[in-house]
Amino acid sequence: MSGRKDPTPPNSDSRDKQPTNAATQPCPEQKLLDKVKECDGGLNILEKAKQANGGKEVNVVIKDNDFGGKASFSTGSVIVRKSDPPCTQIETVLFEMGNWHRQEDFKKVSQAAANGDLSREDFIRGYEKLEYDNVQDTIKATEKCKEKWGCKNHTFDFDGMKSAKNFDDYYKNYLSKNHKEYYGKAWDREHKAAYDKKHPTK
Repeated sequence: MSGRKDPTPPNSDSRDKQPTNAATQPCPEQKLLDKVKECDGGLNILEKAKQANGGKEVNVVIKDNDFGGKASFSTGSVIVRKSDPPCTQIETVLFEMGNWHRQEDFKKVSQAAANGDLSREDFIRGYEKLEYDNVQDTIKATEKCKEKWGCKNHTFDFDGMKSAKNFDDYYKNYLSKNHKEYYGKAWDREHKAAYDKKHPTK
């Protein structure tokens, strides 16, 4: 999914800072996968992502990018930002593998929008709710695994979202406008015509 680095807690700029307690050299792809295999908080997330990918392993690709992390359903991969610290890269793998696991749920939201059944706001909320559930799983996993990963004192991207009371609080107060607009613009391009046809303005 897009722009995992975009959602930010209110009045927080922690995602623009590199934690001083973490190594700055990125891990190679296999090392990231090995860390997740070592501990994922009981999610069994690599296997779930594999099943969602038709029984094929989901690859990890480390590369320069502007968005932090992305589950690329078209290429069967998870993209991780090269410049992120290793502990953040592990968190990215966990989160984006979780998005892979929820691939069918994302497709259901997209199909409903393609049928003209979801407004722009409903479409955005549908995607963001799936990511919210994934954020919660990722937070729990990092809490259980960070010491095993050698990341005990690391500041993870989602640490600032632990205080979100529920999805509505997360959506209103923790997600940036840019992150919501990424999905909003996708609705504009791909689903607005279907919605307008099914819901003509009187």
